[in-house]
Amino acid sequence: MDILTKEDGKYYAYEVKGSSEVKDRILPLLPKVREYIKQMNSMLGQTTIPNIKISPHCSDSYGCSFARHCWKDVPDNSIFLYKGIKGKTKWELFNSEIVTVEDIPDNYKLNNTEQLVVSSVKNNLSYINNEVINSFISRLNYPG
Repeated sequence: MDILTKEDGKYYAYEVKGSSEVKDRILPLLPKVREYIKQMNSMLGQTTIPNIKISPHCSDSYGCSFARHCWKDVPDNSIFLYKGIKGKTKWELFNSEIVTVEDIPDNYKLNNTEQLVVSSVKNNLSYINNEVINSFISRLNYPG
């Protein structure tokens, strides 16, 4: 037995198997697990939708059942659409109430790729880097 806890007058024994590295990371978390479960069950029992602003947690590893609700006011052409704008920049813009590329001020500090994306969108221009494409194509070999 690796840990013994007493909660609500009852004793709970946990045996953690695995490498010592994993054990060292898990054992400090075990006493908090029951509290987290209580919090989650409490949240699940609520009759109203939680009022939580969208943020980077929305795109964490696990999907969210509330995503459609929370993102309903974010337009389809939002800054989140563009892969060339870094996530950190997108959230800085969004938290400054800048939601579309067209809303980004011309003097807003962006890296070169982000500037290229914003300029292309604002001016309705495509950007094709023929040099990079040709370099990539020249490295392809036909199987055989």
